[in-house]
Amino acid sequence: MRDALLVVIGFLTGGLLIGGLWFVTPAWAFSSKDLAKLEATNECPKCDLDLANLRKGDLRNAKLDMAFMIGAKMRGADLRGATLTKTTFNKTLLRGANLTGLDLSTALMDKAKLTGAILCKTKLPWGEDNSGC
Repeated sequence: MRDALLVVIGFLTGGLLIGGLWFVTPAWAFSSKDLAKLEATNECPKCDLDLANLRKGDLRNAKLDMAFMIGAKMRGADLRGATLTKTTFNKTLLRGANLTGLDLSTALMDKAKLTGAILCKTKLPWGEDNSGC
């Protein structure tokens, strides 16, 4: 009875008990409505795009101020000209993304993956990076 109750509680909280081991699954993910808005208008301030797959996305000149993009997959995305004031990129995969000329000085980028990203005149929270010029 106790195990059955734990399984029910686990589903409600985003976890699962299997064979005595507790597995936690993310209880959050991107809003499909917000993703559709971004695709249709290239604008989505304050959107929830956590865990969204935006690989190789053409996000040039996108307006994404204060958007949540935690854990988003943005490998190879082109973000040139995008506005990203106070956007959250924690744990976001930005490998190979084109971040040329962006002002990310107010972005949250804890554990963001920037390996191979194109950084030229890119203002990051810790200073300007010109390594990709």
